[in-house]
Amino acid sequence: MERFKRILPWLALMTPAALFLSTSLSQVLLYGGMVVWLIGVCRGELSFPKPKWTLFLLLYALWSILSALFSYQPLTSLYDLKELFLLLGVPFFLASIPGDERRERWTLRFLSGTVLFSSLYSLFQFLKGVGLSSSVRAVGFESHYMTQAGLMMMASLWGWVLFFREKRKLFLLLAIPSTVSLLLTLTRSAWLGFAAALVLWALLRRPKVALGVVAALVILFLFSPAPLKARLLSFTNWKDVTFQDRIVMAKKGVKMIQDKPLFGVGPNMVRYAYNVPRYVVHSSEKRNLHLHNNLLQIPAERGIPAFLFWGGYVILLFLATWKVFRRGSPLAEASLVVIVAFLGAGLFEYNFGDYEVKTLFFFLTSLPFIEVNHESER
Repeated sequence: MERFKRILPWLALMTPAALFLSTSLSQVLLYGGMVVWLIGVCRGELSFPKPKWTLFLLLYALWSILSALFSYQPLTSLYDLKELFLLLGVPFFLASIPGDERRERWTLRFLSGTVLFSSLYSLFQFLKGVGLSSSVRAVGFESHYMTQAGLMMMASLWGWVLFFREKRKLFLLLAIPSTVSLLLTLTRSAWLGFAAALVLWALLRRPKVALGVVAALVILFLFSPAPLKARLLSFTNWKDVTFQDRIVMAKKGVKMIQDKPLFGVGPNMVRYAYNVPRYVVHSSEKRNLHLHNNLLQIPAERGIPAFLFWGGYVILLFLATWKVFRRGSPLAEASLVVIVAFLGAGLFEYNFGDYEVKTLFFFLTSLPFIEVNHESER
């Protein structure tokens, strides 16, 4: 067991780096580490951290199980709940990642390396399409461009904040490629989350800098390739197909919540609900398997109580991170920006249902509290 305990921190630290190369590899590292950790917890050799916000994750998980039992198709919903095991990632990261500067440096190197490799591959994909005049959307090594966008959004913001706080060039190596890759995904929800978080971060640090950030974003728009400009301008086009799709999905989601406020239609059942006469949508909209919005998807799928538990988790996490930030923690500052970006993008995408995005979110938002625990042990 001692041998496994020695590799446990590496399994936890290498998981986020692996996300940018292979989902399967990251799952092997994460779930393998979780098994070792849980065995250690059962034997009383490892801790099981219980910060206040994890209670709301537990309640969210329990209510999700109840929702599955009242689902349109209980067996299908119960099978889908395997994703709840990922919620153990929060205490796992808190328990397994040491405040070790040597490991921290190597983690940053691996993370920067995999982000750079994935970003270069994204650039190759984009240019290989039809060049800068195309609408090809880079996916990197992920299965979908929205997943790539969510990962790069958080990695870039984390890198930019820590670069300006700590002036380490390695953070710049993380920030620049991930920002370019984010742009090449042509994913507006992630762009919105990125821009909102960047402006709020500037306001948080130095309000006058916010004007500079806005100016930089405008310049970036003016000199961006045609596909990026077209994608950004579609924000103002109410007749855009995807915009109309989201309006329809929002209306159907509200109906689902009104009809089934307690348990929702069931986990992974929105796609099935689209075939119910009351929620039926046109064939063009059936390609969407969810509601593209955390605030609608969770209550429609699992009920209003599940949404309140999820909201409690987010609020307590934000407040706890803010408390650490007030002590001057750069990691807490970066985590606050990541939380804002995640929530902003989640207004137009169900990113809490994305394994890769959620795993990186859990990892990055755990780091400030690992830093606090390490300092208290000194």
